[in-house]
This record gives sequence, C-alpha cells and structure tokens, in this order.
Amino acid sequence: MLLHPTSQPDILEVIADLSNDEVFTPPKVANAVLDLLPTEVWSDPTLRWLDPGCKTGVFLREVTRRLLDGLGGVIPDDEERLRHILTNMRDEKFALLVEAGVLSPGDTLFAVDGTAEAVVTEDFAIAVGGIRQETPDDAAAAASEGRVTDGWTFWTATSGYGLGTLAKLNELLTE
Repeated sequence: MLLHPTSQPDILEVIADLSNDEVFTPPKVANAVLDLLPTEVWSDPTLRWLDPGCKTGVFLREVTRRLLDGLGGVIPDDEERLRHILTNMRDEKFALLVEAGVLSPGDTLFAVDGTAEAVVTEDFAIAVGGIRQETPDDAAAAASEGRVTDGWTFWTATSGYGLGTLAKLNELLTE
C-alpha cells in the first residue's frame, strides 16, 4: 500500500498538460515549492498539512512521499507511519468514518440526487471519475461541476449503520 515509483507515466504530469479551465500544478513545481521548506518538517510527526486549493492532490501526494521517508526514524513501522500521515493530512471526520469501519476502501458513494458516484480510496480520500479528491466537499464539487459544495449532505452510503448521508453516518458514529 505504500507509495512506490512505477514505470507508468505520472498521471498528475499528464493532467497538468491537458487544456481546460483549471490550473493544475505539475509535480515538478510542487516539489520545487516543497524544497523551500526546512528539512526538519519532514521528520516532525506533530505537523498538520493543508492544501486549501487542492484539486488533484499533487501537493499532498508529494508531502506524503516526503513524510514516508522523513518519519521513518520516528515511526518505524511502514503501515503505522502511512496511517499517521494520512490521518493527519486528510479531512479528519471522513478519515474517522473509514477508520471506524463505517466506510471501507472500495465502497461506492452515491449522490443524493442520483447524478453521480464516487469511490472511497485506500488513503481516506474519495475518487470521482477516477480523480482523487481530498474531502467530501471537494468530491461533491467535482461531481457536480461546482454546483454543490457540501459533500456531507451530497453523498450517501450504505454501511452497518444503514443508508444515510455522510453527515448522518458521522452523526450516528459520534453519538
């Protein structure tokens, strides 16, 4: 489950070259920006990471790669280190739904109006049309072409708690 380089082209490099109304940051640019940070940030397990303009997740993916290496001395177990990184990088409410087993990687989410589907990813995110979104809100915006911004009431799922919106499932989990 750890991120390993492959011989396939980097999808985020390919997306960056596509022409549309969004501006994608190529991984090379994201890494150049991340190179400006002090090296000690990559071995500090207490830091939180936020990309408020996240679309494809390139910055957070590159942060994750650096933290996987940098936190090795602090959290030696690979799976524990990855879980720590992803929990500290993602929408915590959504990560809790996955960690608690309310949702599982591979589960399908459905728009309440039946217009879209998404999939829960292994790293506590949501894929819409195969493109990874960081939060339920980002996923709703992507699926609705920006018309919907509250993913917690946009997405429904079936779980051990029954069928409900993510907001309802989260409410049941925290009761």
